[in-house]
Amino acid sequence: MDTNDERGFVYDTVTHTDPGNVAPASSDYTSYVTEAGTFGEGTFTLTIDSLTQGTTYYYRAFSHNSFGYDYGEEVIFETTETTSWTNETKHSSIWTDESKSSTSWTDESKSTTIWTNETL
Repeated sequence: MDTNDERGFVYDTVTHTDPGNVAPASSDYTSYVTEAGTFGEGTFTLTIDSLTQGTTYYYRAFSHNSFGYDYGEEVIFETTETTSWTNETKHSSIWTDESKSSTSWTDESKSTTIWTNETL
């Protein structure tokens, strides 16, 4: 398994297609939060500040390793009285070679997989 060196979330107030293998700043999403380091499989939490109350947001979790960037499915949430939102997502990546990858995103609070992708 390849180690991730960056992970985070991209978000916007409008929906977007999967950005593909591009950095968050190059995606169509207007905002992102990211952290760099050495990450294996596991849960991570990032806080998004300065959200507008009563607004619908669309976000995707992402990670980066030596094969590039990989994004999860787009998820929707709406802010209410709180202007800071925290999401906890378990991310596990299994890379077999450059032409085939399998990635899963799991929401542990609900114990359900919210995104699985396999590219052949």
